[in-house]
Parts: sequence; C-alpha cells; structure tokens
Amino acid sequence: MEQKLSKTLVKMLLDLANGNLVSAAQFKGPLCDSLLKEGYLCSKSNKSVTRYYVTNAVAFRSFLGDYNDSLRNLEGTLAILQKKDISRSEQVQIAGNSKIRQVRSCKGFLINSYEPIICSLNGFPFTIAPLDGSYVFIADYETFEIPPNAVVVGVENMENFRYIRKQKYLFEHLNSPIIFAARYPQSKDLVSWLQRIPNKYVHFGDLDLAGVFIYQNEFYAKLQDKASFFIPSDVEKRIQNGSTERYDNQLERYEKMELADNRVASVVKLIKHYHKGYDQEGFII
Repeated sequence: MEQKLSKTLVKMLLDLANGNLVSAAQFKGPLCDSLLKEGYLCSKSNKSVTRYYVTNAVAFRSFLGDYNDSLRNLEGTLAILQKKDISRSEQVQIAGNSKIRQVRSCKGFLINSYEPIICSLNGFPFTIAPLDGSYVFIADYETFEIPPNAVVVGVENMENFRYIRKQKYLFEHLNSPIIFAARYPQSKDLVSWLQRIPNKYVHFGDLDLAGVFIYQNEFYAKLQDKASFFIPSDVEKRIQNGSTERYDNQLERYEKMELADNRVASVVKLIKHYHKGYDQEGFII
C-alpha cells in the first residue's frame, strides 16, 4: 500500500537524499518499511534515539521513483505541495505528473438570467444573456463583478434553474436585475463569491424542512441578513397542497432544527401545521 504524500513526508525524503539524518520516530509507514526491507535506508542509534540515513542517494531516488511516480522528482513534488494554488498543467511542467496534488479543474458555478445584464469578468465587460436552454458557467468567480443593484437568486433545483423564464412572475416585485445562480454543483464557490460582493441574496428552494435547513446552514450562516428565504405570497396554499410523504421523510432529521433566521419561522410553522412540504418545481408554469 502506497503512503499518502504530504509536505512533511517529502521534506524528510529530500533530507535523506541530501545526506541528512531523519528521526525514526518521525519517519514511519509503508514507505519507510519498504526502504528498510530493501536496504536503501540504514539506521543508527544513540542511546534511546534512532535515526535513519542513506548511503546511496542515487539508488535511493531511483527506488522512490519506482515506488511512486510522484517521488521521481522530490524537489519538484515539494514545490507543488508548497504552492497555495496550482494547476494540473503546472504540475506536469514541474514534476511530469498532473496528479501529485488534487486540483479542482472545474471550480465555479452556473448562472442564468432572462434579460441581458452587464457585468465584468477579469476586469473586462461581460454581458450575461444566455439563450433559453443554455447557461453561463463562471469559473473565475473571484473576479466576477455584477451591478450593485442586482439581486442574486440562488436556485436549489436544476429544473427550476433551467426554466427561470417560466417563473418570472415570482420575482417581478424585486424591481432589480436578477442573476440566478444554481446550487448545483454543490461547492463553497458560490457562497465564497456571495460573501465577497455586497449584493443581496434570495434563496429560492423547496418549501420544506430540508429547504429551510439548506438556506440556514449553507447561506444564512455565512451571509447573515444579506440573505433571505423566498416566501411566495401564496405560501400557505402551496404547502397545504404539498406532500405529506416529503414531510414524514424529513421530520426525524429536521424536527428539532433551530431557527437562526426568525424570518423563516412562519414557513416552518405552516410546514409543521399541515405536515406537508412543497417541491420547488411546482412554481414552474
């Protein structure tokens, strides 16, 4: 079984390759055992302290490269592990291996709108105007800027995100440009971007206990009063016509959920009163 790479491990291997002693108490695991068994690692003891050393650095490095391709270039691998951000292409250039360190090649989030909105990306003007049936994926979200009066509406389910034009009636009261952002694929990127910008965030999700939980834990906890939960004017009627099965399936997990945002208390009260939850997809007309 191969040993998991870490900065500490690679530093110790580099020390050994450069003729330095390494404490036996610090260097342990399958790789150490293999090096000792094959004779590439020697030990010396002084009283109760045992240290490892290498007599043939060339043979030592050769064994490491055969053991794990990521150890073929110790200096390069250490540089990769020490960098804060690194791409797969940079890893190949430095050490000839794109998988030394796990990298999210597809960071970012999907956005949508039903009217053109002028934004900026990487300092350049950028108009959001996806055709019906298409979305825009924002990878460089760290530099994505939107108009200060724009409202970001986070959409919990992908079918609702796909058919935003069929739900336009829900958001006419906002009187602001609206940028819809998909919760899927789930990552911290969307919330990180929302934390950076001053714009208001409206969470548009299921009217059930799980929907309230997602809003509170993923968004309100980070954004506080900059965030709000979308509550339609006919919320009681929708919940009344919702699913008892959905409520029953969620009750055990969310029954004792604490309300961090008191503005959702009325929704939770209705959900528990009718013992029902309403799927977000019901808003599509």
